Amino acid sequence: MLPQINNKSLLECTEIDFTEILNNPDYRENQYLDYKRTFSFLEVDKSKAAEKITEFRNDVCAFANAEGGYLIYGIADKDGMASSIIGVEIVNPDKFELDLRNKLTPIMPKMPPIQFHFVKLASGKYIVIIFIDHDYYAPYLHLEDQKNYKIYKREENQKTTIGYTELKNMFVQSRVLETEILEFRKRRIEYYKEEDIEQFMLYHIIPESFLNDRKELFLIEKQKNISFAAVFSGAGIDTRSTPCVDGLRFSNTYEEEQATIYNTGVVEFLLPLKTYVGTVRDRPYFYSKDVWEKIDHVSQGYQDIMHEFFGNQRYFGCVSIFGCKGITSEGDELRRFETVIDRNQIVCVPVVFSKMEEKNLFYLDLKRLHLEYLLALGIKRSSLIDELINEIAAGGE
Repeated sequence: MLPQINNKSLLECTEIDFTEILNNPDYRENQYLDYKRTFSFLEVDKSKAAEKITEFRNDVCAFANAEGGYLIYGIADKDGMASSIIGVEIVNPDKFELDLRNKLTPIMPKMPPIQFHFVKLASGKYIVIIFIDHDYYAPYLHLEDQKNYKIYKREENQKTTIGYTELKNMFVQSRVLETEILEFRKRRIEYYKEEDIEQFMLYHIIPESFLNDRKELFLIEKQKNISFAAVFSGAGIDTRSTPCVDGLRFSNTYEEEQATIYNTGVVEFLLPLKTYVGTVRDRPYFYSKDVWEKIDHVSQGYQDIMHEFFGNQRYFGCVSIFGCKGITSEGDELRRFETVIDRNQIVCVPVVFSKMEEKNLFYLDLKRLHLEYLLALGIKRSSLIDELINEIAAGGE
């Protein structure tokens, strides 16, 4: 179980809180806790720095491959027990965090989900807490030598290597997230089909931690005096939240839009399509641009509010459409190159918001989602698609 100090997460603690752990056997190094006097690669010459950076990466991987935990820099220990607060000399914490994240980018298959907390001391130095979470992308490793490598996990108060059988099981488990996201979406589509909604769009934003992270959003909303309804305000939801067993529900007073924010961080937006399917040239016609505006607003609302509570991790944008087979989808502004939707149920490939906390990258990934949405509708020739492709290519340079 992750440790707390004075009933607070270590990511919320102050210098006074950390004095509580000094010479306290309840906070001895264990599977979830590791003290470091300083960042060793900052105190050696360049010839030895690479070795120390590799050790830092392996420490991070070890926690990510177990159940997660805290690396705490700036606290000296004696026999695994915190003995004194030393602090780390840091000029600019934001730049320091960016430098550390850059050092972790070679970890495969991706950088583990990590959070930083800098505790400024009376001395002007800092305690640096790095929280490494466990997710379904383990095992994590950093290959220093392609011929002879080891994969580490945290066990009790030290790093240990992972054996073949355990490693194989971890790779199998890493596929769980992909499967669970698909199964979750299918269950929600079936639920609304049973509600006899003939045509609808269902949009989900799913954090990668949704299988193992849960927060009481109703309590957060009350304690922090915020309104999670703001996630959907741009999409037409105009009511405050109603608590439910899954999290918080929202509805539109005048229309049939519905929304849910699950305690796992998943956002669900239901848009019945009866007002978005009309008749043009005596044919049923799907106003996909108007539907995209709703998706766009929900995405931006999530970016503005939700990722603050679920941290810097990957989020999956998922569009599903039901009941539109045989309906003409939009081409361009002149309605050229129109195509007919060829299936009754469209489950678009999820698009990853890789760094939702960074607005430029978020908007680039949102363009990728927009492109995936258009292609799933069978639209392949339009000025909008050309524009999106060019913007995505330019953003990736």
